[in-house]
Amino acid sequence: MVFDDLTALISAQRAEAWREMARVVAHEIKNPLTPIQLSAQRMRRKFEKNAPDFPKVFDDATNTIIHEVAQMKNLVDKFSQLARKGDAPFDETRPPGEGPESLSDISLLELAPAPAPLHDVIEEVVNLYRDTTPGVELVTDLDPAVDLVNIDTEQIKRVFANLVKNAIDAIGEEGTVRLSTKRAGDGRSVTVTVADDGPGVAPEVADRIFRPYVSTKPTGAGLGLAIVARIVEDHGGTVSVTNNDPTGARFTLTLPLG
Repeated sequence: MVFDDLTALISAQRAEAWREMARVVAHEIKNPLTPIQLSAQRMRRKFEKNAPDFPKVFDDATNTIIHEVAQMKNLVDKFSQLARKGDAPFDETRPPGEGPESLSDISLLELAPAPAPLHDVIEEVVNLYRDTTPGVELVTDLDPAVDLVNIDTEQIKRVFANLVKNAIDAIGEEGTVRLSTKRAGDGRSVTVTVADDGPGVAPEVADRIFRPYVSTKPTGAGLGLAIVARIVEDHGGTVSVTNNDPTGARFTLTLPLG
């Protein structure tokens, strides 16, 4: 009989799991920080211009800030609860230092789906990012046949926010981001497309773009699209990427209606 002391190996695996968890938490905290910053900037622009719609913008923006701060507090509370348990979920079969193929073992996301108007979620994200980059236009083409969808609105909002922000970053100074929806002919699903006219996605990257820690940005953490894929899959849907015509990238989501 041969006995191996695996204490050092398990300790290394747990340390790596905590590092992975920290990356996820850092990325997830950025999600509410973005709408907080954009809302504050929008209020400031309207105030400086003495815009007639400032009272409405002020009301919308402060509601967004209050809501996102609550979301951030909830995320920190969840992480604190996990930390108090003294352990982080980890895969004993994965060698230390090798990232996971999915976020299923380190995600803090909890799904709470309920019937909700999908288009309201899309419009909320579009309004948040509209006018943030002067040369970039956000356009929607929403199918009126799409009504209520069984979704977790906060998580699906996170999906669209990630995709829209990525599209704006890819475009640079001037271009268009188009969000469209289409109800399937059989009435069982809805297709959502987020397309841009940026440089597109290289074929060697497209095959692994939804994996954790894969990023085309110099300073990207490579978690945004992995979290997008996780949320969509948790909803029973699919997400894919192709190159747009004539230029750019096209992200296509399918979500079940039933």
